[in-house]
Amino acid sequence: LPWLISFSLGLSIHMAFNAGVKKLIVTDPKTKQRLPCVMCGSIYPMADAVHIIDEKEWVRHIGHDSKKNGIPLCPNCHRVFDEILRRYLCRALEAFGSRDLPQSWRQNNKLTVVDHDIISGKTPQKT
Repeated sequence: LPWLISFSLGLSIHMAFNAGVKKLIVTDPKTKQRLPCVMCGSIYPMADAVHIIDEKEWVRHIGHDSKKNGIPLCPNCHRVFDEILRRYLCRALEAFGSRDLPQSWRQNNKLTVVDHDIISGKTPQKT
């Protein structure tokens, strides 16, 4: 419920893909069926998709959100991708000699809210 956390803490947390782009990412174009998570194979009631490159960085470079920048993932794998895999991919690609990788791959850009932050009224910190 990021919208509830956002509302209750007075934060502006940008939501994921717009509905049209998200639908393209999570739906099989031929069968119109929901695609499973590409990491674990689960199908959740609410479809989820992860930005490969942070949305703001992508839009700044490309100009608009796109299906090309998304992967259908369940909520659990989405978090693993954002908080763990992205940084491992970045390190491996840099060691391989790749340059100009997205800045969002070098660090986690997500806000983390823990119970004591909500109770104390502290602003969530980037992790």
